[in-house]
Amino acid sequence: MSKVLLLCYTCVVGVLVYQIYSLYQTRGHAASSLAVVELLKQMVVIMTDGSSKAIYYAQNLEEFRRDAGHYYGKNLNSRLTI
Repeated sequence: MSKVLLLCYTCVVGVLVYQIYSLYQTRGHAASSLAVVELLKQMVVIMTDGSSKAIYYAQNLEEFRRDAGHYYGKNLNSRLTI
């Protein structure tokens, strides 16, 4: 399983590097640098949001069960035991 994930991550990084390289070739150093900085800033925003949700739901398991059950349309209370 981890080898498959490593392959997926490698492919994503490869596509990202290719896109940055093609942007650098067509628009120059400044545009590609700004694009990379904006990408990194957005990654930090998404990671912060995701980690704050994970911490919130770890502290409020009943609300997690209710929200997950609402999202998936199932009763998850019997299967989620922690």
